[in-house]
Amino acid sequence: MPATANIIGKVANGIGDDLISTSIISSNSPVVFVPSMNEAMWLNKIVQNNVRKLRDYGYYVIEPSEGVEVSDSKHGYGAMPPIKIVLEKLVTIVKKK
Repeated sequence: MPATANIIGKVANGIGDDLISTSIISSNSPVVFVPSMNEAMWLNKIVQNNVRKLRDYGYYVIEPSEGVEVSDSKHGYGAMPPIKIVLEKLVTIVKKK
């Protein structure tokens, strides 16, 4: 947390060239991605395709929320969801397993 477009893309395409991506790809445990990026990046077709791939492979992705972009103070979709929501979803995922 946060899952960047970079780490989402790496794992979705099987690229394990650093400690995080290698750990995720080699894990047998549930993996949860909590994306956080600007709205344009989140809505990009490539990023959305990579998110779809992650879900198809059995990874969990918690949808981002609306918020203020740190770099330009603009309001948009793609912000990290509130920690309360993340924890609630994590509890749900763990109970499934």
